[in-house]
Amino acid sequence: MTEIRCENISVQLADTSALEDVSFSLASGSRTAVLGPSGAGKTTLLRVIAGLQAPSRGKVYFDAEDVTELQPFQRHAAVIFQQDSLFMHTRVKDNIAYGMHKLGYDRSHIQSMVAETAQMLGIGSLLERFPSALSGGERQRVGIARALVRRPKILLLDEPFASLDTRLKEQLQQEILRIQEEQNLTMIEVTHDQREAELMGEKILLLDHGRVQSFADPASMRNDPDNLFTASFFSDPRNNILSGYIHAGSLLVCGMKLPLAQTQTRTVRAVLRPDQIMISEDGIACVCASCRSLRGRVLCDLICLNGGMEHLLVLTDTPLNEGEEVHVSFAPEDLHLFDARSGERVRVQFLR
Repeated sequence: MTEIRCENISVQLADTSALEDVSFSLASGSRTAVLGPSGAGKTTLLRVIAGLQAPSRGKVYFDAEDVTELQPFQRHAAVIFQQDSLFMHTRVKDNIAYGMHKLGYDRSHIQSMVAETAQMLGIGSLLERFPSALSGGERQRVGIARALVRRPKILLLDEPFASLDTRLKEQLQQEILRIQEEQNLTMIEVTHDQREAELMGEKILLLDHGRVQSFADPASMRNDPDNLFTASFFSDPRNNILSGYIHAGSLLVCGMKLPLAQTQTRTVRAVLRPDQIMISEDGIACVCASCRSLRGRVLCDLICLNGGMEHLLVLTDTPLNEGEEVHVSFAPEDLHLFDARSGERVRVQFLR
């Protein structure tokens, strides 16, 4: 078990700041997903932790040890990449053992560890084969075995399931979760897929343009987002982001005037999840623009007929017809407000 701590990590690549003042701490034996859009700095952060990329500034600690200057092979960390990068003309057993041979392990110990690891991943019968004769899923298992054969304390995954079909992806995800729990590894997985992040990570580190936007468990990130970026990115289906204005003790949004305890004047963005909006007998008048099925429910795109013709995504159990007029309502307390300029959270108290 190893705690991972990054302090003020920055990475400058040419004229680009890949990471900027990134700090966080991961508990021993925990699972963390690093999530964000392309170019957010996810893989760069993983490479810094693995020792494959030197930070321009900052420190990396494993437990109390400063490992910032250590070489990758000195860190007791294994990395699994999207591409298996196997030696195609070398047998599976030698692919798995490659790193141990390079580090000078005893041959009998290598043979024992290779056999044990291959058995753990269900590829014991493939050891004499060449990777060119294996399926994509089998090659990925060999790559995982090569990473785990030295029994690392830390497991780092850089989108290893991205090129796999859904069924195989789910199988390998469950395998990794089982191994992580059995060996009590501290695990970090990079992904751009929110649903995968929720499955693989007990907590999610959300990055954008090299900066940490949020670091929380999935439920907290969904129900109590730190900022507008988190509310807009971490949503499936996407959240409604509505224009709002606070003035004279009221929030004006979607043509409604909701009383507040606050009196400050500011322009805001109001975020509301599609599943928090209800079709009702009265409320906001809307017309249906379109509907589509989504995981057993119906996601409808509605146009508000007052309040600037805002669009509202509504997740419901009842399909609507295009052009059908309905009313919708929601609890004001379900709105999350953010400053329109900074994107920072604005906390308010609604009055009845």
